[in-house]
Amino acid sequence: MEKRSLRRITLKSKLWWENLEDSELLDVRLCDLELNLKKSPLNLHILKLQSELDKKGLRFKPHFWISDDWFSPDRIPGVAIPFYLLHPRLIELEKKHTGLVEGDKPAEFMKLIRHEAGHAIENAYWLRRDNRRQNIFGFSKNYPASYVPKKFSKKYVKHLSDGYAQSHPDEDFAET
Repeated sequence: MEKRSLRRITLKSKLWWENLEDSELLDVRLCDLELNLKKSPLNLHILKLQSELDKKGLRFKPHFWISDDWFSPDRIPGVAIPFYLLHPRLIELEKKHTGLVEGDKPAEFMKLIRHEAGHAIENAYWLRRDNRRQNIFGFSKNYPASYVPKKFSKKYVKHLSDGYAQSHPDEDFAET
């Protein structure tokens, strides 16, 4: 399953909205899509992440929920996963309207969920306030409006593309 696109995974039961025209589907509220993270193929990747955390001796168990984008809010030890990743029809619609679907391939999904889990760990243990963390990664309350990554710098982890770890100390920590 690791090599296939999430788009190719077929779901056993049909949902009432699967065959709607794009314009009709765009009018459906997120809460009416009847999506279930635990029953989706993505749950296998969540379980894989938890297994990785367990193998490293981390007792932390982030919680996950369906949202409109990838994120881990400040002070919340969990990860929001974009709703469109839960169904091939929604992935198709997202790609058609935005041109990009972050996490639609299993390897990319795992990179993103690991990154967001890094933020969740930082939130769970208030690591942003830790002096050792600040000495290693720096500290800044504000994110820059833009940044120019130093592609060949060895000061940053290169987990996500575009030198994302260089954008802010919190991103550098999450990438690590």
